[in-house]
Amino acid sequence: MPDILIMILPALLYVEETDTSTQTLESEYLPDPVSVNVITPKDYIHEQSYPLLYLLHGFNSNFNQWSQITDLQKVADEYDVIIANPDGFRSFYMNSPVNESSRYESFFFENLVPFLHLQYSINSDQIFISELSMGGFGALHLMLSRPDYFAVAGSTSGAVEFEYPFWNVISHQFLGNSRLADVLESILGSHKKQSGNWKDHSLINPINEFSKHSVPIFLDVGTGDPLYEMNRKLFEHFREKETPVHFLAKPGGHDHDYWNRSVYFHLNFYRKIMDNSNSDGGVNR
Repeated sequence: MPDILIMILPALLYVEETDTSTQTLESEYLPDPVSVNVITPKDYIHEQSYPLLYLLHGFNSNFNQWSQITDLQKVADEYDVIIANPDGFRSFYMNSPVNESSRYESFFFENLVPFLHLQYSINSDQIFISELSMGGFGALHLMLSRPDYFAVAGSTSGAVEFEYPFWNVISHQFLGNSRLADVLESILGSHKKQSGNWKDHSLINPINEFSKHSVPIFLDVGTGDPLYEMNRKLFEHFREKETPVHFLAKPGGHDHDYWNRSVYFHLNFYRKIMDNSNSDGGVNR
């Protein structure tokens, strides 16, 4: 913890009184510094506590992706929420079982979480996480690691299952090369020699773990999205295990057009949770 504070305290000295702030965090868990955009409501005051929404980006982008998709300042103002957009690189927001220098999950909980809670006035009962594509996996994976920390988790167009042939095809379809599949092998290991890692990290595999907690989950995906089928299958598994999940499939693909609409599906779902927690005196977890 002292090492974390050494990294955090200098950052506190230069924070400006603006609605959007970009911070950079060094971490022993990752090889590169992590940039984080934080958007606060225009009327933010430190004496009041606010919900916190983590919005995670997709594979072929960075921490600025959500700002390019929708007006995050408008979202922060309308929903009275602090928004954090950390750079996830191409980590899939997990600790790699084969690469000790790629431990994003450890960075998230050991560095990013304490950094945000020290710097901003956050309501610890109203922590939400949502994301798209690669980040869709990341949000559910991180929530499963620490269900006590999150009030709600959501995934839009989530990459929730890992099978090399599928991702190799998708990589060529969207990127024109095998980069996505190659990166997954660098994180999970060889799909031939270490296929167990691929299976273990697919969200369908630890489905029983989801049913052990009461964190509500929101899943959505476009009906024209190539990831539609894996998300529908995940929902069916959730339903069989009686896990609290809301599933929504709307016309759309794997693109900014769909995500600009889908983020409001999540926000409205989260608002209901916030309203209920305010009336009940807290979120039951």
